[in-house]
Amino acid sequence: MIRYLTLAVGFSAMVLPVATQESFREASEPSALSDGDAAFARPDVNVDMPGPGVGNSATFETFREALAPHGEWLNDPDYGQVWRPTHIQPGWRPYYYGRWEWTDEGWLWVSDEPFGWASYHYGRWAYGSSGWIWVPGYQWAPAWVTWRYSPHYIGWAPLAPGISVYMTSYPVNYSWWSFVPCTRFVGVPVFRAAFRGGTRLVFQQTLPAPPRARLFGAAAPAWGGPARPFVEDRIGRPIPPVRLQAVGSPSALSMEVRPGVVPIYRPE
Repeated sequence: MIRYLTLAVGFSAMVLPVATQESFREASEPSALSDGDAAFARPDVNVDMPGPGVGNSATFETFREALAPHGEWLNDPDYGQVWRPTHIQPGWRPYYYGRWEWTDEGWLWVSDEPFGWASYHYGRWAYGSSGWIWVPGYQWAPAWVTWRYSPHYIGWAPLAPGISVYMTSYPVNYSWWSFVPCTRFVGVPVFRAAFRGGTRLVFQQTLPAPPRARLFGAAAPAWGGPARPFVEDRIGRPIPPVRLQAVGSPSALSMEVRPGVVPIYRPE
């Protein structure tokens, strides 16, 4: 059973609204809809999880040359050929420089980074002695993250290789998580909205939101995260889905952005 924790006093970095026990009583405790969390902690589990209506024709060659200008390929003892981004800022982490948009497939991560078409929609991220590394995968998803939220905050962290999108007891490393106020979740650059301190306390004020978990009166979408009606209620307006426009190469992603349209490179 998840214990609902209240915000500690004496938090000097910023003033955060306290999520009370009453606010959490609206939520049902989320449960894993798979065979259990432990089954997805094993290293032999496939990196990729099947998704609704998703193709799977990307190969290693799809990524090798395209990502080379933005980082370096390494041979990792645990994961084999992996890619590490270069020319990144100190304290960089995945799923931080970009924004969230709603689509018919769930919450889509729209990256500001030139390698985002690959590293945030295929494969997984792991953190080791050489920093963040990307482990190639060949199943597309709107984002490969694990989610938490509350009436005040929405947060996410990269899913490590072998971790299921259904897992609710994801290992805690607070520096991997990004949290934003619910009111600044949609369409706002995360690096401008994210809390820069107190991640541990915000984490403790939120509940896990795996796919189809029912929290605060609404079911999570197919890939997890906050339900659209929940976010609409917090921001005070409806959220129409953006339309995904397929492009033929990563370079075409820099095309002029049109309202309600997000270009994606999805080789399949």
